[in-house]
Amino acid sequence: MGRTAGGEAAGVPAGGGAAPGNGEMAGWAGRLAQELSGAVRRSLAGAGGAAVSFSGGVDSSLIAHLAARSAVPVRLYTVGLPGAPDLGASERSAAALGLAGRHSVFVLGSGEVLEAAGRVRALLPGATLLEVSFLAPSFIVFERARERLVLSGDGADELFGGYHRYLSMGPDRLAASLERDARELLASGFGRNLSLAAHAGKELSAPCLDPEVAGLARAIPPHLKVSGGERKAVLRRAAALLGLPPELCALPKRAAQYGTGIHGLLTKKRFLL
Repeated sequence: MGRTAGGEAAGVPAGGGAAPGNGEMAGWAGRLAQELSGAVRRSLAGAGGAAVSFSGGVDSSLIAHLAARSAVPVRLYTVGLPGAPDLGASERSAAALGLAGRHSVFVLGSGEVLEAAGRVRALLPGATLLEVSFLAPSFIVFERARERLVLSGDGADELFGGYHRYLSMGPDRLAASLERDARELLASGFGRNLSLAAHAGKELSAPCLDPEVAGLARAIPPHLKVSGGERKAVLRRAAALLGLPPELCALPKRAAQYGTGIHGLLTKKRFLL
């Protein structure tokens, strides 16, 4: 059983009725920083060690940063095809975090990826090519990690406005889309990840989906998530408050299926066709 769940929306921070501005952003970011730190501590409670599914992006870098501050031994795992963006990006991020010595990188062959994708498809009948593309990297990490507990940054895009499509939305549409995406993820979307982890004998925990974090996230005003053309704005401010290096706080969104090169391979091989 994974260590995640949905939650009801939390209340607003002190002075939450104020007009949008730096103070409003700072208030929510401060509360979010506290909740994320607590969620990682709860995820690690009683663990003898933990793996982090690590792309080197802002979400997984923040989880790795918080986990590494604990007394629990932590190792970062990155997978990708030769030349995939995540390989170099993760090495740079691990170095910035001071965790290069605890970073395992697996450069995959096309045969390994196709075999893993086929197993994901068999375990999750009906999964689309896109879904298999972003689930396969996680599944490979679950199987390669030595640690039983695996932490991930899953949920950050839906809860904090990470997808590119949010940038073109007006306020009302943005609010509705964020709520719908969060509701769907918390209701069932993450279940596939949990199922794959369990099949590999792992326990998966996504601190962003911790009930306290998810509840607070759903209460944060949408204009603080997508702000001035910046996605996940409030999460980036919280990451800065938690001491994540500035260059990592500013990293752009890169979807797992593209960062690992897996979507391109499956498309080329006409997987599922």
